[in-house]
Amino acid sequence: TADDAAAVQQLSTLFGLSAAQIAKRTARPKEEVAAALALAQVPEATRATVTEAGVDLVTAAKIAEVAGGHDDVADLLVREAVANPTQIEHRLEQQRRVVQVKEAVAARKAELRAQGVTVLDRHPDPADKTIARLPDLTGGPGAHGDQTDIDAAAHQATCPGHAVVVTERSWWAAERDGVLVADYAYCQGWKDHGHSAATRGSAGTSSGAKGDEATAERRRVMANNKASDAAQVVRRQWVTELLQRQQLPTDAVEHAAVMIARFPALVSDHGARQILDDIWPAKSRKAETTEHPSKAEATRALLAIALSVGESGLPRDFWRTATTEWGGQKARGVRHLERLRQWGYPLADVEATWLDPKTTTKEA
Repeated sequence: TADDAAAVQQLSTLFGLSAAQIAKRTARPKEEVAAALALAQVPEATRATVTEAGVDLVTAAKIAEVAGGHDDVADLLVREAVANPTQIEHRLEQQRRVVQVKEAVAARKAELRAQGVTVLDRHPDPADKTIARLPDLTGGPGAHGDQTDIDAAAHQATCPGHAVVVTERSWWAAERDGVLVADYAYCQGWKDHGHSAATRGSAGTSSGAKGDEATAERRRVMANNKASDAAQVVRRQWVTELLQRQQLPTDAVEHAAVMIARFPALVSDHGARQILDDIWPAKSRKAETTEHPSKAEATRALLAIALSVGESGLPRDFWRTATTEWGGQKARGVRHLERLRQWGYPLADVEATWLDPKTTTKEA
């Protein structure tokens, strides 16, 4: 792969050939040529990591694009591509989000440090009683404990103990307003700076084994929801490409008939219609522009509707629901994923785990 990439790059830089010319003269797919040229633009260390591992050019370019300058991400993705190549698209999407958060956290830390704020690398050990979060304190510098809650901005401007931890926000919150990270304000040496411990908010705190179980469950929910978000991107890209194929699955009509007959109300559901617009763009709908569509285009239209109904049965927390409906019938999301798997779609771990009732409590 490294040699192939270098050869394509030389044809471009030394001989001035365009990507189309290189593809024609070397009889290589255009996608491979574009991948080799893209690899020339990434940092040398990352390029070496992805091209010397034995993965193909296109996968190497995808890994390099996602990893950017993060060598740890490149290493992880290369290992995944070698060990489990069918899952690489899912891993790429998951790590794309990881990199976005990493860069957002780094940018926010740099911004705070430029303002003279002390930035901590991680949340302090709860056993360290010399530092506390602002919501757990009352009173400003030099004040008494009966004063109101501390304002973070005012604390930053007036208290020398002010410190901040920057971490990732939940994805639902990030998607709501586009902000990926959150600040958590602390005060170091809070007693010396005139603050008092708040007495509120401790009654519902869990501890011991139950607290550990709750923490583990929260971790599982967060991990599975992130995996579900990433899987949706990959799955819908795959479905969109499926609908663009000249040759549709031989059982496409049968699947469409089952989905539409089983879930007729969802054919006109607002959510399903929005998904339909995403996976089957209006410019592709030849069956809608003629009174007598071909059998192939009629099949494509029916399949697109059925796929949108299936996708509407997979919200981000689908993995928390039962795989059956009333009367023991399969949920539409289950029917959808099972058929996609039959047609060659590589299920993400969170999707595969959901379909196996013996592993429903696992973290995907």
